[in-house]
Amino acid sequence: MRGRARLLAAALPLALALAACSADDAGEGGEPRRAEASAHATDPPAERTTKPRGVRIPAEVPNRPAKRAAVEMTGCAATDGGWAASGTAAAVKARDQTFVISVFFTTDQATVVAWGRTRVTVPAGERADWQVGVDLPVQGELRCVLRGVG
Repeated sequence: MRGRARLLAAALPLALALAACSADDAGEGGEPRRAEASAHATDPPAERTTKPRGVRIPAEVPNRPAKRAAVEMTGCAATDGGWAASGTAAAVKARDQTFVISVFFTTDQATVVAWGRTRVTVPAGERADWQVGVDLPVQGELRCVLRGVG
């Protein structure tokens, strides 16, 4: 008897799911109905930035957690003809350190439209400023993503 109760308990959710897909959801000839436009749909943004043709976005970039912890991005702003990210890097070891900093520039929807990289060498125990800039006809706002530090 307990086995039968378990079987029924397991089958009940499946039966309910199948009932939800009844003929009421079908259009003419049993074809699924098409979704209708929502009255609450929003218009697409008037301004857009798109990735320029020929720009290749790397799938992998150097990234070492210890070095990344020593790098801070403090700025992300439009420039004349493009966009730039900036920040500082600190050489916390007893020797000079070189950082390769990669930044992705994205739309609000996280689409990467450009990327840039810089190399900065910081003397032992000191901090240095860095900047990554890209030439890009920008419409609207972009976000800067510190993608990797190697």
